Amino acid sequence: HGGTSAAAPLGAGIFALALSVRPDLTWRDVQHVAVRAAVPVDTSDGDWADVAEGRRYNHKYGFGKMDAWRIVETAKTLDHVGRQTSIMCPRDEANTDIPVLSRQGAPNESATRTVEITAAQMAEAKMRRIEHVTVVVDMSHDFRGNVEIWLESPHGIRSQLATVRQHDNSNQGLTDWRFMSVKHWGEDPVGKWSLHVRNAYLPKHRGVLKAWQLTVYGESTEPDTRPHLPPTIGGGGAADTDKGREHDQLPPPAKPVEVDTGAMQKISALLVPLLLVLGSGMLSALGMLMYMRRRERKLADMRWTALDAIGDSTIEEEGFRPRPHPHGGGALTGRPEDDEDADVFEIAQADSGHVYSEPSGRAYKHTPTDSEVIRLADDDDDDRTKGTS
Repeated sequence: HGGTSAAAPLGAGIFALALSVRPDLTWRDVQHVAVRAAVPVDTSDGDWADVAEGRRYNHKYGFGKMDAWRIVETAKTLDHVGRQTSIMCPRDEANTDIPVLSRQGAPNESATRTVEITAAQMAEAKMRRIEHVTVVVDMSHDFRGNVEIWLESPHGIRSQLATVRQHDNSNQGLTDWRFMSVKHWGEDPVGKWSLHVRNAYLPKHRGVLKAWQLTVYGESTEPDTRPHLPPTIGGGGAADTDKGREHDQLPPPAKPVEVDTGAMQKISALLVPLLLVLGSGMLSALGMLMYMRRRERKLADMRWTALDAIGDSTIEEEGFRPRPHPHGGGALTGRPEDDEDADVFEIAQADSGHVYSEPSGRAYKHTPTDSEVIRLADDDDDDRTKGTS
């Protein structure tokens, strides 16, 4: 499982380790630690691109995987970053048609709009470098998932804000939809920023880029003068009034949780007999099932033995004694005349024409309609001996 549901708690645990050695780190300090300590993975993937400060970025993997050891070691020596600052560009009321594809596979054309950030704006914001950017897009379109949106920085670095979504067939477009990207982390924001919006693959779908707005967030040249340590744990609520100004030591560890072993023993005492009863019942049922299956196989073998013995067995009429069947049908018992020590066997009533065998291997055919037992012989004249049932 490698989805966000698994990644989030793993990341939380790793950053908890970092905060255990540097509890004074702010949330933005932790962001810088994560970016600096990231390790690129699957480097053969074609989406990796060189970005600012000698790093690489991938639309699927970001800056790479989190390495717990590297994150903790980076956190130990990190200097606090400056306070956060931002530059918000004026909203561009574009009202530009998004070019329509004439056919599937035709060259894509984009609706492109540009805004510029000046050195004066950067100086006014006292921005040292970019951390992340946001783009708010207002757009109409009759098949929203057919649209791709790209943001290109003054240094030619392109971040993909919206990808093709084949099942997103909404005709509502995007209403002031906010996108964010960290691909421009560490860049100088001064210069022209371009937004590219295009129909990706389906022809004849139409849309209009109504407006968009770029905001750049980054680290200020001024230090962050706010307290970095978390507030002390006091009486809670209004009683905790230091608001982080005093923090001589970490709060004491919580009292260990004691487990009620007596309750566990009671539960075990109830469960063990129940499990034994269930287990023995399952074994009994399994044994009965195996017995029934063996019995069925034995009866089947007897029928095949009877068929194979047709024409090989003889019996004298005097050696066969009929008796009534307890359920009202006919049943036959008998002993071969030539073997006085043989066991008496029984042939139960069955449909006319069924063949049965007795323990010595001889075969008999029971015909209830005329209450006859026909001896099956292998001689050429097909002798028969009759009895009553």
